[in-house]
Amino acid sequence: MSLTSKFRKSGFENVERWNMVEQALCLDSLPVARAILGDGERRTEELMLRVLDCLIVRLRKVFFECAKFLADWLDLINLIIARHVASHTSVGSTRLAKALRYGEDIAKRFPNNEIRLQLGQIRENVKALIRLGIDIEEPGDSAPDLIRVAVWFRDRNMVALLLGQGANVDVRKSPPFKDIAYRLGLRFRSHWRSSPLRLAVLKEDADMVEMLLRYNADVNFAPANFDGRLLEDLSVFCLACSHNNLSIVRKLLAAHHNVDCPVDEVGQTGLVYASTLGHEGIVLELIHCGADVNLAGVSFRRTALQAACENGHLDIITILLNHHADVSAPAASDCGVTALQAAAIRGYMKICQILIGCGARVSAPASPYKGRTAINGAAEMVG
Repeated sequence: MSLTSKFRKSGFENVERWNMVEQALCLDSLPVARAILGDGERRTEELMLRVLDCLIVRLRKVFFECAKFLADWLDLINLIIARHVASHTSVGSTRLAKALRYGEDIAKRFPNNEIRLQLGQIRENVKALIRLGIDIEEPGDSAPDLIRVAVWFRDRNMVALLLGQGANVDVRKSPPFKDIAYRLGLRFRSHWRSSPLRLAVLKEDADMVEMLLRYNADVNFAPANFDGRLLEDLSVFCLACSHNNLSIVRKLLAAHHNVDCPVDEVGQTGLVYASTLGHEGIVLELIHCGADVNLAGVSFRRTALQAACENGHLDIITILLNHHADVSAPAASDCGVTALQAAAIRGYMKICQILIGCGARVSAPASPYKGRTAINGAAEMVG
């Protein structure tokens, strides 16, 4: 069904006039469309919003051969939003979020001063609408909202304005069937369903993280499924660890992040995750904040020492042993290994010597499922 047909079916007036605007936009005749919209006596709000929706769709599906019209499209979008500012009427925050998101994406694809100028004017008009008190959290839409778009594109002024107007700092829009989909092996990796804090950590924007934490963003939120594992790939804290961003890690810990809660989809703690990656500074920070060095993960049941030994991180192993890590922690029942078994299987001779010197049991039993003793693991490396 064409846009004109939808417009006619909805019962709005000025169908013929909308048809004229649609034809002008399809022919990329922006001056004609602008002239039609410029007739204040016959202009209706429904018509303006229809045109805005049409333009936003065109921004989303822009082709390289249409790049020459981008500045004109943005100019017309800006014209429509500016008129709503002047008349103190709402455009709808979802439309504004889409316009900003697609506009920013286009500005990256087509670096152009005119495009940046138009986008800057749109931003200012959006801020003016926010100050006028528009509904900044429209319900029932899975599209990104204004605060997440502002966080993603690092617009701290807009984020501060939205939070000052009462925006939900922990807004999340996830499908209600997400847990069922997880059981079926389906994953939802769209960043636009994440919380603003998670987006700020993903962008490694420490100043944005600090601003969101001042408004009490939830540092411990981690959507879990039926067996306690995370539905998202990585929690906020896990993202900071994966980027080895000690500054953001410290901000999250200062905001009372639970140092022993699961941080990834297999239920590892932050200390186990940082030990796996070999991030020495984060390991020290977590231990200083009281992390349990012997706490195993929910699913893998692997301790921080076992993870460090498996990946050959000698400095991390030394730190953990100095803080009383258990060298004889048992292997997990499913493909697990003790610290000594992990080092022997990988052929880390020096690590094996350190562990044995600290009392690790050479004869510790292997995991019932696909496990190997330390001697068997070492023999595999030799043979």
